[in-house]
Amino acid sequence: MRATLPMPIEVPRQIEAFFEAQEAAAEPPVELEGVPLAGVDIFEGLPRKVLERLAAGAGVLQLAQDEEVSSFGAALVLSGAAVVCATIVDAAAHWPSPAELLVANGTLSDGIALRVVGAEGGATVAVWSRDFLDELLSRHAANQNKARARGDHLQALSGATMGPFGELDDDDRNALAVELTVRCLMPGEIWIEDGAPAPAIVLVGAGSVELYGPISEETNETVDPGMLVFPDLVGLGGDASSSVRAGPGGALLLLADRATSDRMCARVPDLAERLRDV
Repeated sequence: MRATLPMPIEVPRQIEAFFEAQEAAAEPPVELEGVPLAGVDIFEGLPRKVLERLAAGAGVLQLAQDEEVSSFGAALVLSGAAVVCATIVDAAAHWPSPAELLVANGTLSDGIALRVVGAEGGATVAVWSRDFLDELLSRHAANQNKARARGDHLQALSGATMGPFGELDDDDRNALAVELTVRCLMPGEIWIEDGAPAPAIVLVGAGSVELYGPISEETNETVDPGMLVFPDLVGLGGDASSSVRAGPGGALLLLADRATSDRMCARVPDLAERLRDV
């Protein structure tokens, strides 16, 4: 009789993944200045090799109070405190949380230039270039989508500070920013049509929008970052007095419905008047 060799046993993928996870858990975490990169929200779930490349490719900077870094793709405050601002205004747009990756670019190809500024006591900041981050995340769609959404959020908030919203007190602006939701429009995309219900607050954060109609599709007015769309509806909402579409570079809008607007106005009673102050 001819002897037959036993077929190799195929290990189920779930078991293989379990042992891979056990092996990874036994290794020391990949860190920058004591901050585990696996704990950074947008890096969550990335393979160890990717985390190691992130650590090796980071530029670590020491920012004294009021010192800044710009022209980056992403930044991570490793220690101390910092704020995010648009490059052309001093008003803080965002106060980072621990292990929050600050992504400078979102969906729009031509957006708001951002900077990270050291707050009181300064900060240690890690930075990566946009090309480096894009290349590392290109095979990890979920992480890439999170990064793009974070970029849209920071772009919109930073652009909003280029108008009356940026004149509010820091504490009020920080509290109100949490209430606003971001809507991304692609170039030429129609957001709302004449006569349709409109939100109570519509701020242009980045890009621009064009107002047109009801008779012609020619642009009647262009609204740029920091400015209100439908200022007469602020705090109230109502029907749109014209149709609105994104400009040629797209747009990021910051929106609040009537209930949200009521909460915002309860904190800043003259908010509507201040946002209309151009």
